[in-house]
Amino acid sequence: WLQCAVMCLLLLTIFETPLWCNDTGAGYWQWQTAQERCTVKGGAPSNEVIMSGVPLVPSGIGILIEYFLLGTIMVRITLVTILQHAFKDSGGDFRSPKAILFDWIMICLGLVDLAVFTCNPSARFRIAPYVRFGLAAALPWVQELLYSFWRVLIAVSQIGVFLMGTVVIFAWVAAMIFDDLDMNDRYGDPVNTGFETFSNSLYTSFAAMTTANLPDAMIPSYAHSRSFIWLWMPFFVMAVCIFQQVVLAVVYGEYQENATDVMKEGSKKLVQGINAAFGFIKEPIQVKKHGRMQQVVRFEAFNEVAGLLSNIARGAIIDLNLIELAYQALDRDDDGLLTKDELHEFTDVLQTGFKVTKRDGWLRRRFAGSCLGRCLSRLMDNRKEGPDYGYQERFNGSVFDIFMNCVLGVNVAWIVFQSYIDLNNLAEPDFFEVIDIFFCFIYLAEVWLKLCYWSWGEYWTSMDNRFDFLTTMVLACSGLAYCMTDVSSNVLRFFNLLRLVRMLKALNNIRAYREIWFIIERMIGTCWNVLAMNFLVIYLWSAAGVQLFGGQLYKDSPALQGQDFDYFDSHFQVYNFNDMLMAMVTLFFFTLTTWVDQIAVVCVATADPFTLRWFLNWGHLLSFYVASPLLAFNVFTAFSIDVFCKLQEMDEAAEPNMIVASLANIRARMADRGYCLHIQESTALSRTKVYREIFLCDTDDDSSGDVNETESGSPDN
Repeated sequence: WLQCAVMCLLLLTIFETPLWCNDTGAGYWQWQTAQERCTVKGGAPSNEVIMSGVPLVPSGIGILIEYFLLGTIMVRITLVTILQHAFKDSGGDFRSPKAILFDWIMICLGLVDLAVFTCNPSARFRIAPYVRFGLAAALPWVQELLYSFWRVLIAVSQIGVFLMGTVVIFAWVAAMIFDDLDMNDRYGDPVNTGFETFSNSLYTSFAAMTTANLPDAMIPSYAHSRSFIWLWMPFFVMAVCIFQQVVLAVVYGEYQENATDVMKEGSKKLVQGINAAFGFIKEPIQVKKHGRMQQVVRFEAFNEVAGLLSNIARGAIIDLNLIELAYQALDRDDDGLLTKDELHEFTDVLQTGFKVTKRDGWLRRRFAGSCLGRCLSRLMDNRKEGPDYGYQERFNGSVFDIFMNCVLGVNVAWIVFQSYIDLNNLAEPDFFEVIDIFFCFIYLAEVWLKLCYWSWGEYWTSMDNRFDFLTTMVLACSGLAYCMTDVSSNVLRFFNLLRLVRMLKALNNIRAYREIWFIIERMIGTCWNVLAMNFLVIYLWSAAGVQLFGGQLYKDSPALQGQDFDYFDSHFQVYNFNDMLMAMVTLFFFTLTTWVDQIAVVCVATADPFTLRWFLNWGHLLSFYVASPLLAFNVFTAFSIDVFCKLQEMDEAAEPNMIVASLANIRARMADRGYCLHIQESTALSRTKVYREIFLCDTDDDSSGDVNETESGSPDN
């Protein structure tokens, strides 16, 4: 409930009416478009109010939703506090007292802020976004992200000082050199553009270090005299080519070290937990197994423990009706007994999905053994040797699969031909519409035949089939609508473009494409935590950006009068901070490019130099540069490369799935009876395996030492 409520609060921030639109409190309960709501008196004219188009929740409704969510979180914090007192009386901690205190501070601040906003809905500042971020910090996975982020920030501070020192020294030298060069270059621009004062020189040097203003920044001086390259080049080599890469190495090195520490500690606690569990549920008498006397666990005790863990363990997805399969997966020698070594794989099995489906469809069952049944089998089955394990084993490469790939290829060629006709403004014959309708309905036959041969449950286990079913229904409905109503043929052609996406499925027949796509799919699942880190950074600074710059970045803004900005000349007005989504998009481009000079300059100019607001503007932009491009995005870049390479190594090693191997006989027996057992690793298990390979592969000796030390202190010893 806590995670759900916190996520809803973060989501509410995107749909809330921006504070700069609440100047009068008008529209407290009234639904209005973003354009209407944010066209305020004394602000930008309606045609210059550029919003994301996200529907904005009226302030009154948003307040009610926020009260409900904060109340839900407060109930949870109260229950945790009560549990903490109960655990403390028993000599332990349910949650850290400092963490509980922090939770109470955040919820109290949130309720006070909300009460003030309820009484004064025209307020231009709230601490709500920061409180919501603080509440999110109560989630364990967010705490891990923040701790790793803090370690990375500390580690990079030293090299950051050298980097900034390089920028300051270059700015000082450049300002001294260009200060007296008041002539123009051959194009009529002042040679000292960007270096008129030390403050201008400092900003130009910083922007050049981020490469945001290159090569533009050096054009006036370089055009005046090519000898200035000897001033610029050492700076580029030091700041861009060396220090920036050192920052990347330090950032990822520290993140990797932190992740290794977390994995080692987690592995140690896991071993301790399994050893303790084994000590409580083991049989009192040793049994001879694997040639020696050992303590063992029987199915009855295992069943009870698995039932408890499936209710409380994070990531446990096992169906209790299939608990015997989990036991068989652990029991490698199939003797009905588990040793401690076999039980150590229990957490992997607990995060493995088992699903049983009927294999055969109604037509296949009805005409089994008949001439029609044999013809249908030759059409739908690839005749692969061995047991019939269902759709995913038997359809690819079948006659019907090849035929439908050919149909898909013809469909794609037809769409390309139609595009050629349309782009060259040529007249379309009437029979084009008939062919479009044909391709709308042809895929219904594919869905029907598959469901005739395989059951619905077996058909639905394939993600390809789910996508095909949904797109086929959309295409068929659009075709029916065209035949029975006045829908335009252009609409029909638009829906038919969905078939182009199915071309990706046909590409799965290419081994190299299939392998790369499979790696990318798992890489995204493995990197979700660093992606979440980047999202949270963008969220927090976007919320601050809306309060600082919302509704101010328009051409006739009083704060920008009398100044000429490339922001307007380049039509960058669409990159603004008028609402949360617009701010997140704007900062996302800052993350990708490290710095956007046009936006940064106009944002700083909204305040007079050396005022509090001016320092806040600079602090917002510079701190985001450190937090996102320099730290969070660098971690993602390096980590994703590491994960991709490790996944390739794991695929090349092609180690067999021991759980699947242990259940091979059961799968074969079930296939003989017309059932399919599907075994699927959860995303959490796949991620854990990759983490083990990346972060623990070089520390095996240390880990084994920890394991041995833990085992020596286990209850059964």
